[in-house]
Amino acid sequence: MTNLSAADNMNPEVWHQVRILAAALKKISPGRGDRIALLRPGMVKFCRVHHAILAAGATVVPVSPLITVDDVMRLLVDSRAVVLLCHSDMVPVGAEAARMAGIRMFTVGPPSRAPGSDSRLEDLAAAVAVSGLLAAGPSKDKEASLFAAGNAPDGDIAVRWEHAASIG
Repeated sequence: MTNLSAADNMNPEVWHQVRILAAALKKISPGRGDRIALLRPGMVKFCRVHHAILAAGATVVPVSPLITVDDVMRLLVDSRAVVLLCHSDMVPVGAEAARMAGIRMFTVGPPSRAPGSDSRLEDLAAAVAVSGLLAAGPSKDKEASLFAAGNAPDGDIAVRWEHAASIG
């Protein structure tokens, strides 16, 4: 059986978007293994956010949009989440739960007029892309697989270069 990374199985355009979101997440939650809660409806777009959390080296804490503010807060506290990513339609619930849990909240999705969010993840990602970090665009070869969804430990460049050599 071949050991494939997320990049090997993902459209290059999608993987590029995941990498940019992951870079933005590293700016707001730099700890490897941090828990990032994701309060969202079941939309395809959130697959990218889910993979970005993993690519940033964090753990996804899924939060159902059907539970109460108190239950969301308890989940945030019990899971020891450090950040809540919240769909913009759910800001009232997410902002209150994040405030009660004492963590930061960032929105994902269309801009929201509701107060309580530190920022939009997409805005942070746009700043990362504009800064030139990932502005080159998606990979046409398999260089994107070097990122391997956060599976290689930080600083383990030998593993990444060995993988790069193997895909020629």
